This record gives sequence, C-alpha cells and structure tokens, in this order.
Amino acid sequence: MTETEWLAATNPEAIIFAFTRSKVARRVASVRKLRLFACSCCRRIWKRLKDQRSQKAVVAAEQYADGQITLDELSQVEIEAAAAERLAIRETGRGSWRTKAAEAAKIVVRQRVDGCQPNRPSTLLDLARLASFVANGVRDVEHLRQGASFDDRSAHLALLRDIFRNPFQPVTVDPASLGASVVALARAADVERLSPSGKLDPDRLAVLAEALEERDVPGAIVEHLQSKKAHVRGCWAVDLCLGLT
Repeated sequence: MTETEWLAATNPEAIIFAFTRSKVARRVASVRKLRLFACSCCRRIWKRLKDQRSQKAVVAAEQYADGQITLDELSQVEIEAAAAERLAIRETGRGSWRTKAAEAAKIVVRQRVDGCQPNRPSTLLDLARLASFVANGVRDVEHLRQGASFDDRSAHLALLRDIFRNPFQPVTVDPASLGASVVALARAADVERLSPSGKLDPDRLAVLAEALEERDVPGAIVEHLQSKKAHVRGCWAVDLCLGLT
C-alpha cells in the first residue's frame, strides 16, 4: 500500500489487511489497536446488543486490550457472550439482526490469537480477520435495520483512521517530555469516555490540545485532537501522549 492508496481508500477492510502485508503499515498496527477497532465498531450498535452479556463482552475486550483484566477473566466473558448468541439464535433465528449483533460481540472477546508473539505478522493477520469480521457483522446489523441502501463503510473508515495514524507520516512524542499534568489530561480523556458510545469527550480533547500547543509537539497531534470527527479509545494522538501502541 502506498500513501496515495491509504488516503484514497474507501474500504476499511483493505486498510486492515494492508497492515499484515506492509512493513510501513505495521509501524502503526498492533494487536491492541486492531481489537480496539473491532470494539469501536460494536459500540456503534450498542442499542442492538440486547443482552447485557454482549455489552459486557465489548467492555471486557477493551479492558483486556489495555491489560486491565486477565486472560482467565476474558475467557469467562467469552463463554457468557457465546451463551447470549445462542439465546438470540433460539429466539430470533440465525439471520436476525439481534443474532448478528450478539455474534459480533462474541468475536471481540476471542483469544485465539493470544500466546503468539505480539506484532508478528501471523498474529496481526489473525486480529485483522477478527476486526474485519466484526466490522462486516456490524454493517449487516445496520443493513437489516435500515435497509439495503445503508453503507457503514465511511463511519468505520473514520474510526480506523482515528485509531491508526497515517503510517507514511511518522509522528512521535516522548510522554516524559510533556510533563505529568499533560499526561494526566490525556489519561483523563482516555478513561472518562462518553457512555455508551465509548467516544472520547470532545471537551477533554480540546483541553488536551490546548495544553499540547504550549509544548513542542508535532502539529499533526494537535490538529487531530481538534478535528470534529469522532475519537474513540485507541485514538492515535491520545495514545502517543500516553506512550501506548
């Protein structure tokens, strides 16, 4: 993938799989970010996740991505999410929007890629398939709810570009150089998200951007935080301030 292709892409799945094939793309890819992208897709159909066990699965997947729960805890949530999917199948059938939503939530807590060395191409490919499957499942839900003309690719593409920065325009920052107060602002923006959308609070991002303007940081970081597009957990600009990948 070239930078021109990256900027012109309209298919999020094409970008996802480019991460597994291109050394340049893998600079910004990680198993964490791919899982968080899948979770952000599920957040878009939160109201369609009728079973609380499915909602719990999305939250747990986010927590696991950031090391906040153990693999054993994730495994238990996966069992519960699978039970929620089976119930949806019994009550509404395999092709229903409710079943597809429950299936997407079940997939985000899969752990089949764990045990692999982080950032190895095989691991990224596995997570890329998972993320792509979830994104397609989420679109299926919206198709069934809103009609065949509905196309959610642009929304997913925006989420993906919020989480994965342009790999052809390297941007770096040392969190230690920002000072404890700025890092605290970034942490608050990451933790105190809007519920249930999971989006980052634009007011908190605005305060963070203002604080960063006073530091010697690349302008691309401030510009991204000030953009009016949705920002979610894993936002590349916030992650850079926190030293996360």
